[in-house]
Amino acid sequence: METTTTLMAEDEAVIINLLQKSLNSAFDVPHLLETFSSLLKDCEDISYNIRILLANSVDEYRELIINRDYLRTLRATFNNIYDLITENERDLNFKIDGRRKGVVNSIEKMLRLLKEGRSLDLFRDSMGIRVILFGHETEELQSKVFTVLEQIIQFMSTNRFTLCEADNIPKGIKLDKGIDILIPKKSLISDIYQTGVKDYVCNPKHNGYQSLHSIFRAHSANSSFIEIQVRTEEMHLNAEYNDANHHIYKIDKYGKRIHSKLDFSKVLIPGFRYLGENLIYDDIGLQTSLLTFYRTKSF
Repeated sequence: METTTTLMAEDEAVIINLLQKSLNSAFDVPHLLETFSSLLKDCEDISYNIRILLANSVDEYRELIINRDYLRTLRATFNNIYDLITENERDLNFKIDGRRKGVVNSIEKMLRLLKEGRSLDLFRDSMGIRVILFGHETEELQSKVFTVLEQIIQFMSTNRFTLCEADNIPKGIKLDKGIDILIPKKSLISDIYQTGVKDYVCNPKHNGYQSLHSIFRAHSANSSFIEIQVRTEEMHLNAEYNDANHHIYKIDKYGKRIHSKLDFSKVLIPGFRYLGENLIYDDIGLQTSLLTFYRTKSF
Protein backbone atom coordinates (compact mmCIF):
# COMPACT_ATOMS: atom_id res chain seq x y z
CA MET A 1 0.00 0.00 0.00
CA GLU A 2 1.29 3.46 -0.89
CA THR A 3 1.83 5.76 2.05
CA THR A 4 2.30 9.10 0.29
CA THR A 5 0.17 11.99 1.50
CA THR A 6 1.54 14.50 -1.00
CA LEU A 7 -0.60 15.11 -4.08
CA MET A 8 1.07 14.34 -7.38
CA ALA A 9 0.18 16.09 -10.67
CA GLU A 10 -1.23 12.86 -12.14
CA ASP A 11 -3.46 12.43 -9.07
CA GLU A 12 -4.78 15.97 -9.40
CA ALA A 13 -5.79 15.41 -13.03
CA VAL A 14 -7.77 12.32 -12.06
CA ILE A 15 -9.41 14.13 -9.14
CA ILE A 16 -10.52 17.03 -11.36
CA ASN A 17 -12.04 14.51 -13.78
CA LEU A 18 -13.98 12.92 -10.91
CA LEU A 19 -15.17 16.34 -9.78
CA GLN A 20 -16.42 17.06 -13.30
CA LYS A 21 -18.37 13.79 -13.33
CA SER A 22 -19.89 14.70 -9.97
CA LEU A 23 -20.87 18.17 -11.23
CA ASN A 24 -22.51 16.66 -14.31
CA SER A 25 -24.74 14.31 -12.34
CA ALA A 26 -25.55 16.27 -9.15
CA PHE A 27 -29.00 17.65 -8.33
CA ASP A 28 -27.85 19.73 -5.35
CA VAL A 29 -24.66 20.59 -3.47
CA PRO A 30 -24.87 17.81 -0.80
CA HIS A 31 -25.49 15.23 -3.54
CA LEU A 32 -22.52 16.58 -5.49
CA LEU A 33 -20.23 16.16 -2.47
CA GLU A 34 -21.59 12.70 -1.68
CA THR A 35 -21.03 11.57 -5.27
CA PHE A 36 -17.54 13.06 -5.40
CA SER A 37 -16.54 11.36 -2.14
CA SER A 38 -17.87 8.01 -3.36
CA LEU A 39 -15.98 8.28 -6.66
CA LEU A 40 -12.79 9.16 -4.81
CA LYS A 41 -13.02 6.15 -2.50
CA ASP A 42 -13.55 3.77 -5.43
CA CYS A 43 -10.85 5.23 -7.69
CA GLU A 44 -7.78 3.00 -7.71
CA ASP A 45 -5.93 5.36 -10.06
CA ILE A 46 -5.23 7.62 -7.07
CA SER A 47 -2.88 6.64 -4.25
CA TYR A 48 -4.86 5.12 -1.38
CA ASN A 49 -3.87 7.63 1.30
CA ILE A 50 -4.64 10.61 -0.90
CA ARG A 51 -8.08 9.43 -1.94
CA ILE A 52 -9.13 8.46 1.59
CA LEU A 53 -7.82 11.65 3.16
CA LEU A 54 -9.54 13.78 0.53
CA ALA A 55 -12.80 11.81 0.61
CA ASN A 56 -12.96 12.09 4.41
CA SER A 57 -12.36 15.85 4.23
CA VAL A 58 -15.10 16.21 1.60
CA ASP A 59 -17.45 14.20 3.84
CA GLU A 60 -16.70 16.48 6.80
CA TYR A 61 -17.35 19.57 4.67
CA ARG A 62 -20.67 18.10 3.49
CA GLU A 63 -21.76 17.21 7.03
CA LEU A 64 -20.92 20.71 8.22
CA ILE A 65 -22.95 22.61 5.62
CA ILE A 66 -26.07 20.48 6.25
CA ASN A 67 -25.73 20.53 10.05
CA ARG A 68 -28.71 22.66 11.09
CA ASP A 69 -27.69 22.84 14.74
CA TYR A 70 -24.31 24.26 13.77
CA LEU A 71 -25.87 26.71 11.32
CA ARG A 72 -28.24 27.93 14.06
CA THR A 73 -25.25 28.41 16.38
CA LEU A 74 -23.44 30.27 13.62
CA ARG A 75 -26.45 32.54 13.03
CA ALA A 76 -26.70 33.33 16.75
CA THR A 77 -22.95 34.00 16.94
CA PHE A 78 -23.16 36.30 13.92
CA ASN A 79 -25.97 38.37 15.47
CA ASN A 80 -24.21 38.48 18.83
CA ILE A 81 -21.03 39.84 17.23
CA TYR A 82 -23.09 42.53 15.48
CA ASP A 83 -24.70 43.50 18.81
CA LEU A 84 -21.31 43.41 20.56
CA ILE A 85 -19.71 45.89 18.15
CA THR A 86 -22.82 48.11 18.10
CA GLU A 87 -22.85 48.31 21.88
CA ASN A 88 -19.08 48.76 22.43
CA GLU A 89 -18.41 51.09 19.49
CA ARG A 90 -21.51 53.28 19.32
CA ASP A 91 -20.05 55.79 16.85
CA LEU A 92 -18.60 53.15 14.54
CA ASN A 93 -20.32 52.29 11.27
CA PHE A 94 -19.60 48.87 9.83
CA LYS A 95 -20.78 45.93 7.78
CA ILE A 96 -20.69 42.30 8.84
CA ASP A 97 -21.34 39.35 6.59
CA GLY A 98 -21.10 35.60 6.83
CA ARG A 99 -20.19 33.26 4.03
CA ARG A 100 -19.80 29.58 3.26
CA LYS A 101 -16.68 28.91 1.21
CA GLY A 102 -17.64 27.79 -2.30
CA VAL A 103 -17.57 24.08 -3.10
CA VAL A 104 -14.95 24.37 -5.84
CA ASN A 105 -12.84 26.78 -3.74
CA SER A 106 -13.03 24.37 -0.81
CA ILE A 107 -11.88 21.40 -2.87
CA GLU A 108 -9.13 23.56 -4.37
CA LYS A 109 -7.97 24.45 -0.83
CA MET A 110 -7.89 20.74 0.10
CA LEU A 111 -5.83 19.92 -3.00
CA ARG A 112 -3.43 22.77 -2.25
CA LEU A 113 -2.82 21.46 1.27
CA LEU A 114 -2.16 17.99 -0.13
CA LYS A 115 0.24 19.39 -2.72
CA GLU A 116 2.21 21.03 0.09
CA GLY A 117 2.21 17.83 2.13
CA ARG A 118 0.19 19.52 4.86
CA SER A 119 -2.63 18.15 6.98
CA LEU A 120 -6.20 18.53 5.76
CA ASP A 121 -7.05 19.41 9.36
CA LEU A 122 -5.78 22.87 8.37
CA PHE A 123 -8.82 23.36 6.15
CA ARG A 124 -10.58 25.54 8.71
CA ASP A 125 -12.16 28.39 6.75
CA SER A 126 -15.20 26.70 5.20
CA MET A 127 -17.35 29.08 7.26
CA GLY A 128 -16.39 32.69 7.78
CA ILE A 129 -17.48 36.04 9.16
CA ARG A 130 -16.01 39.33 7.94
CA VAL A 131 -16.31 42.71 9.65
CA ILE A 132 -15.63 45.83 7.55
CA LEU A 133 -15.24 49.18 9.32
CA PHE A 134 -16.53 52.20 7.36
CA GLY A 135 -14.78 55.56 7.31
CA HIS A 136 -11.72 57.42 6.10
CA GLU A 137 -8.45 55.50 6.39
CA THR A 138 -7.05 57.17 9.49
CA GLU A 139 -4.75 55.78 12.18
CA GLU A 140 -7.71 55.89 14.54
CA LEU A 141 -9.84 53.71 12.23
CA GLN A 142 -6.96 51.27 11.69
CA SER A 143 -6.51 50.96 15.44
CA LYS A 144 -10.22 50.09 15.70
CA VAL A 145 -9.54 46.99 13.60
CA PHE A 146 -7.42 45.62 16.45
CA THR A 147 -9.83 46.78 19.15
CA VAL A 148 -12.82 45.15 17.46
CA LEU A 149 -11.04 41.83 16.89
CA GLU A 150 -9.91 41.69 20.52
CA GLN A 151 -13.50 42.30 21.63
CA ILE A 152 -14.62 39.45 19.35
CA ILE A 153 -11.91 37.12 20.70
CA GLN A 154 -13.00 37.83 24.27
CA PHE A 155 -16.64 37.25 23.35
CA MET A 156 -15.91 34.01 21.49
CA SER A 157 -13.77 32.71 24.35
CA THR A 158 -16.69 33.03 26.75
CA ASN A 159 -19.12 31.41 24.30
CA ARG A 160 -17.62 27.97 23.74
CA PHE A 161 -15.13 28.88 21.01
CA THR A 162 -11.34 28.62 21.25
CA LEU A 163 -8.93 30.85 19.36
CA CYS A 164 -6.67 28.54 17.34
CA GLU A 165 -2.96 29.11 16.94
CA ALA A 166 -2.05 30.32 13.44
CA ASP A 167 -0.87 27.40 11.33
CA ASN A 168 2.82 27.09 10.61
CA ILE A 169 4.20 26.33 7.15
CA PRO A 170 6.57 23.33 7.12
CA LYS A 171 10.17 23.84 6.10
CA GLY A 172 10.77 23.57 2.37
CA ILE A 173 7.57 25.36 1.34
CA LYS A 174 8.47 28.56 -0.48
CA LEU A 175 6.38 31.61 0.32
CA ASP A 176 6.20 34.82 -1.66
CA LYS A 177 8.90 37.01 -0.15
CA GLY A 178 8.49 35.15 3.15
CA ILE A 179 5.42 37.09 4.14
CA ASP A 180 2.52 34.68 4.14
CA ILE A 181 2.72 35.12 7.83
CA LEU A 182 1.92 32.73 10.40
CA ILE A 183 3.06 34.14 13.71
CA PRO A 184 3.70 37.85 12.99
CA LYS A 185 6.96 39.53 13.93
CA LYS A 186 5.07 42.66 14.89
CA SER A 187 1.45 43.32 15.71
CA LEU A 188 -0.80 45.70 17.62
CA ILE A 189 -2.80 42.75 18.91
CA SER A 190 -2.27 42.06 22.62
CA ASP A 191 0.53 39.59 23.32
CA ILE A 192 -1.84 36.95 24.69
CA TYR A 193 -3.65 36.75 21.32
CA GLN A 194 -0.78 37.24 18.87
CA THR A 195 -0.14 33.55 18.17
CA GLY A 196 -3.77 33.19 17.09
CA VAL A 197 -4.02 36.19 14.76
CA LYS A 198 -2.58 36.55 11.27
CA ASP A 199 -1.87 40.26 11.24
CA TYR A 200 -1.74 41.40 7.63
CA VAL A 201 -2.40 44.99 8.75
CA CYS A 202 1.02 45.54 10.33
CA ASN A 203 2.47 42.91 7.98
CA PRO A 204 0.83 43.40 4.55
CA LYS A 205 1.24 40.74 1.87
CA HIS A 206 3.58 41.63 -0.99
CA ASN A 207 0.62 42.86 -3.09
CA GLY A 208 -0.61 45.22 -0.37
CA TYR A 209 -3.34 42.98 1.06
CA GLN A 210 -4.30 43.97 4.62
CA SER A 211 -6.68 42.36 7.10
CA LEU A 212 -6.73 40.56 10.44
CA HIS A 213 -7.49 36.83 10.27
CA SER A 214 -8.41 34.54 13.13
CA ILE A 215 -9.74 30.98 13.38
CA PHE A 216 -11.98 29.67 16.17
CA ARG A 217 -12.86 26.08 17.03
CA ALA A 218 -16.35 25.41 18.33
CA HIS A 219 -16.73 23.28 21.45
CA SER A 220 -19.32 21.03 19.85
CA ALA A 221 -19.70 17.41 18.78
CA ASN A 222 -18.19 18.09 15.35
CA SER A 223 -15.48 20.52 16.59
CA SER A 224 -16.12 22.75 13.59
CA PHE A 225 -14.16 25.90 12.79
CA ILE A 226 -15.03 29.44 11.80
CA GLU A 227 -12.76 32.14 10.40
CA ILE A 228 -13.29 35.77 11.45
CA GLN A 229 -11.68 38.64 9.56
CA VAL A 230 -11.67 42.33 10.44
CA ARG A 231 -10.55 45.11 8.07
CA THR A 232 -11.29 48.70 7.13
CA GLU A 233 -13.35 49.69 4.10
CA GLU A 234 -10.21 50.85 2.28
CA MET A 235 -8.48 47.52 2.95
CA HIS A 236 -11.56 45.70 1.68
CA LEU A 237 -11.77 47.72 -1.54
CA ASN A 238 -8.09 47.07 -2.18
CA ALA A 239 -8.57 43.34 -1.59
CA GLU A 240 -11.62 43.05 -3.83
CA TYR A 241 -10.97 45.46 -6.67
CA ASN A 242 -7.41 46.78 -6.69
CA ASP A 243 -3.83 45.48 -6.50
CA ALA A 244 -4.53 43.15 -3.57
CA ASN A 245 -7.36 41.33 -5.39
CA HIS A 246 -7.45 37.89 -3.76
CA HIS A 247 -8.42 36.04 -6.95
CA ILE A 248 -5.45 37.48 -8.86
CA TYR A 249 -3.19 36.80 -5.88
CA LYS A 250 -4.12 33.12 -5.84
CA ILE A 251 -3.46 32.72 -9.55
CA ASP A 252 -0.13 34.50 -9.17
CA LYS A 253 0.89 32.34 -6.22
CA TYR A 254 -0.60 28.93 -7.01
CA GLY A 255 -0.95 28.97 -10.79
CA LYS A 256 -3.97 28.08 -12.91
CA ARG A 257 -7.02 27.45 -10.71
CA ILE A 258 -9.22 24.38 -11.07
CA HIS A 259 -12.21 26.59 -12.00
CA SER A 260 -10.65 26.96 -15.44
CA LYS A 261 -10.28 23.19 -15.76
CA LEU A 262 -13.99 22.47 -15.23
CA ASP A 263 -16.84 22.74 -17.73
CA PHE A 264 -19.64 24.51 -15.84
CA SER A 265 -21.91 24.50 -18.89
CA LYS A 266 -22.76 20.87 -18.06
CA VAL A 267 -24.00 21.68 -14.53
CA LEU A 268 -27.79 21.46 -14.19
CA ILE A 269 -28.19 22.07 -10.46
CA PRO A 270 -31.08 24.46 -9.63
CA GLY A 271 -29.74 27.85 -8.56
CA PHE A 272 -26.72 27.60 -10.83
CA ARG A 273 -26.54 28.48 -14.51
CA TYR A 274 -23.80 28.91 -17.07
CA LEU A 275 -24.70 31.98 -19.17
CA GLY A 276 -21.94 31.66 -21.76
CA GLU A 277 -18.67 33.51 -22.29
CA ASN A 278 -17.52 32.55 -18.79
CA LEU A 279 -20.51 34.28 -17.17
CA ILE A 280 -22.04 32.26 -14.35
CA TYR A 281 -25.10 32.73 -12.15
CA ASP A 282 -24.36 31.02 -8.85
CA ASP A 283 -26.86 31.31 -6.01
CA ILE A 284 -25.88 28.06 -4.25
CA GLY A 285 -22.20 28.58 -3.44
CA LEU A 286 -20.95 26.11 -6.02
CA GLN A 287 -18.25 28.02 -7.85
CA THR A 288 -17.95 30.98 -5.49
CA SER A 289 -18.73 31.70 -1.84
CA LEU A 290 -22.33 31.74 -0.65
CA LEU A 291 -23.42 34.77 1.38
CA THR A 292 -25.32 33.35 4.35
CA PHE A 293 -25.74 36.35 6.66
CA TYR A 294 -25.55 40.11 6.21
CA ARG A 295 -26.09 43.12 8.46
CA THR A 296 -24.90 46.71 8.29
CA LYS A 297 -24.82 49.69 10.66
CA SER A 298 -24.48 52.75 8.46
CA PHE A 299 -25.78 55.40 10.87
